[in-house]
Amino acid sequence: MRTALSLLALSLLGCPGPDTSIIQRANEGPEVIIWSPTSGEAFDEGEGIAFTGTVEDDRTAAEDIQLAWSSSIDGVLESGFLAQDEGLVALVTDALSLGEHVITLEGADSDNVSGSDQVTITVGQAQESPEITILAPVDDDHGVQGETFSFQALVDDPQDPPRDLLVSFSSDLDGEFCAELVPNASGVASCDAELSVAPDLLEGVNDPHQLTFTVIDLDGYSATAQAEFEVWSDSTIDNDLDGYSEIEGDCDDTDPDVFPGAEELCNGVDDDCDELVDDEDPGVTDAETFWADGDGDGYGDASDSVDACEAPSGYTDDATDCDDGDAAVHPAATETCNGVDDDCDGLTDDDDGGVVGTTTWYRDGDGDGYGDSSRSVDSCDAPSGYVADATDCDDADAGSYPGGRETCDGADNDCDGTVDEDDAVDASTWYADGDSDGYGNSSLTQTACSAPSGYVSTSTDCDDRDAAVYPGATETCDGVDNDCDGLTDDDDSGVTGTSTWYRDYDSDGYGDVTRNTSACTAPSGYVSDSSDCDDYSSSVYPGATEVCDGDDNDCDGLTDDDDTGVVGTTTLYADSDGDGYGDPSSTTVACAGASGYVSNDSDCYDSNADANPSQAGYFTTDRGDGSYDYDCNGVNDVQYTSRGSCGGWPACTTYSGWAGFVQACGSTDDYLTSCSTSLGSCTEYTEVRTQGCR
Repeated sequence: MRTALSLLALSLLGCPGPDTSIIQRANEGPEVIIWSPTSGEAFDEGEGIAFTGTVEDDRTAAEDIQLAWSSSIDGVLESGFLAQDEGLVALVTDALSLGEHVITLEGADSDNVSGSDQVTITVGQAQESPEITILAPVDDDHGVQGETFSFQALVDDPQDPPRDLLVSFSSDLDGEFCAELVPNASGVASCDAELSVAPDLLEGVNDPHQLTFTVIDLDGYSATAQAEFEVWSDSTIDNDLDGYSEIEGDCDDTDPDVFPGAEELCNGVDDDCDELVDDEDPGVTDAETFWADGDGDGYGDASDSVDACEAPSGYTDDATDCDDGDAAVHPAATETCNGVDDDCDGLTDDDDGGVVGTTTWYRDGDGDGYGDSSRSVDSCDAPSGYVADATDCDDADAGSYPGGRETCDGADNDCDGTVDEDDAVDASTWYADGDSDGYGNSSLTQTACSAPSGYVSTSTDCDDRDAAVYPGATETCDGVDNDCDGLTDDDDSGVTGTSTWYRDYDSDGYGDVTRNTSACTAPSGYVSDSSDCDDYSSSVYPGATEVCDGDDNDCDGLTDDDDTGVVGTTTLYADSDGDGYGDPSSTTVACAGASGYVSNDSDCYDSNADANPSQAGYFTTDRGDGSYDYDCNGVNDVQYTSRGSCGGWPACTTYSGWAGFVQACGSTDDYLTSCSTSLGSCTEYTEVRTQGCR
């Protein structure tokens, strides 16, 4: 960024001679550029970050420009310093805080005009690497040839749980033998593997495996641990009697021709046990000569050869190619028109009498790129004034040629034998008017210079099969968008011929006359009948069965017993005393709940409300008909049933009861309530009671 200081032109006034003006170019300030790091780079907290940049100014030497580094988070990082030679500026810091920093390098020239540049970098929290400890093998653990060993490691990571870590075990001899192991919840990763025996040719003992156990976390951080591990073997016998055992370096102890120092031959075998086979071994004795075939055409370059057991990839046993960079060029190739000596005979294209693939060229007299089929010549390259196309229909007119722009002008512009075709570039689009209403079908079109029969220039008909349907027609209730406005029947506010529909809230097929609407078809929840007398009950409508429910079910103005057609009546019994129990001798047939009637017939005396089957009390007067059977069980149950007495002086035990005989219902007499000892005898205490019954 730059800050510019503009200087105004000053006019010199009052001086003799002609007026002059002094104009000074505006100071645009220093040009500041931060070269590294670039915006978007990320660094770990505490990581040293090297900032570099340059500064230059057309008025002030770079070494005299005052410079400052600053951060949008940490503020000024360094200020008041000068650039190095050639305007170089540098800062190294490891003290930036966490977060996204906008780093600014600003420079001010001798006029205090400044320029600056910025980069945006991110400082994130440094990731810690995982840890790994080898649990097995330890100490004197060793393997046995042909048997597996259980290898184990314990891993841990500050950021990731064990299930997100990947563990692998490898050997410097066998490579990776356990890959992508997932530790258990305790961080232990294990696998069973069989490692090879590695004989030490100099010492005659088994070389130990150098094991590397590796753990990698989700962020790509890793840790390793190493251990030595021996696999013991008894491979010391010279089985093929060639003078060498496996420990002594025999690489195939079943073949007496294979041993250290044997002659290396082209046979696909490491004869001398130096781990090099055939061409890999520079000491091979029976190699052949092959020539480089760089283009893979089967013919080689005589200047590039190699000795080998078998032709290496890209080599052949023929050395006669004249261009080993082109697979189409070789002694057996056919000479073609391509500017190349294809058959390696020293002659090219038309100079070679055997050339094939020549082209017939046609005279293009009008220079439109299309030639006259009656004038032609055969050659590899087109002679001047000739072209490969022979389809010009008028080689004297550069405006007429195949593919030309056909226009509605009465001429065959595109040489197809037809004038003013429907595909002329300025042809109009016409629309089929199948119903002859003056409006066309937008999906049935024809392009032509003039209107074809049955076509019109407008495309707004929405049903070209119906002459009554077109834009501006009257919308009616017929299920058709008559006026082509995209709205049909009730969706169109201008529709005519609607019907009145009544709300059928209870869906019984009969509507409420007070709630209606006009529409072409019945809206959801509306019907054409308006005779429902209760639109909130689906069991109430004209013609319904009248039942004992307190409603006028059939909408005839009569309810329950008032309606002679009511069903569901029952036999009821008169309850004259209102005790809820009816007189079996006084009945009527009506809806349940008829005034003065109940559904049970268990009252034994319907003139006294106290007389009913649920009575639990006792009464001292009869119920009105001389009977004391208040609980309707058919007998008079007395309240007090015992005779009283005092006895057993001096204890005088009390037996409560009547002083005389047990009294009849409604009778009054003395009733013994207690006894006491007095003057050598028992004294009785009584009260007057009336016998109660039920």
